[in-house]
Amino acid sequence: AGIKDDGADLAKEGPAAKALVGAGAKDVEWFTKIVGVADELVVRPTPGHGGVSRTVGTKTHFPGAVVTYAAIHVLSQIAGAKSERLTVLKRATVTKLLTSGAKVVGVECSVGGATRALSGS
Repeated sequence: AGIKDDGADLAKEGPAAKALVGAGAKDVEWFTKIVGVADELVVRPTPGHGGVSRTVGTKTHFPGAVVTYAAIHVLSQIAGAKSERLTVLKRATVTKLLTSGAKVVGVECSVGGATRALSGS
């Protein structure tokens, strides 16, 4: 696929990509510890990447599923304890990022056929 292991080719895509490539490993380590799955994860070879290991998963689960479900579980627990600060929407489709200058401040999404604008504070 022509992708270099150090991500330098991806970093050329702009400031956001450069930030992700530069801090990606550290951010993934922090996130997996927060959601409680760090000890279950393995890095596996990624199809189309010349045998380079870039896919995070477990030995028994689909790549990304363990991290995604753990994050949803933790966020649902927080939403239950602090419903005034966090709501978890299921089956929502984000259709637009809401911005203020260069900063993302919310999303527009479709939930049950209705469009909603949601923002954080």
